[in-house]
Amino acid sequence: MHIGDTLLIARDLVMVAEDQLSSGNTAEIIDTSALVDGDGDDIRLPRYRVLIDEVGERDCSCTILERLE
Repeated sequence: MHIGDTLLIARDLVMVAEDQLSSGNTAEIIDTSALVDGDGDDIRLPRYRVLIDEVGERDCSCTILERLE
C-alpha cells in the first residue's frame, strides 16, 4: 500500500463507528497482508489512516492518507 492508493476494503475491516461510516470521513485500517518487524513474539501489522470515498453494501472505497506507527 502506498499513500494516495485507492482500495476496495471490506466494511468490517474499516475501524470506525457504524454511524461514522460515510463518504468524506476518515478511519483506520490494518494491512493484514503485510508484517512489520517486531521483537520476539511481538507481531505488528501496519496501520493506515484512510479517507472513505464511497460506502457500498459490503465494501468501502478508501484512499490511503498516511501510515500510522
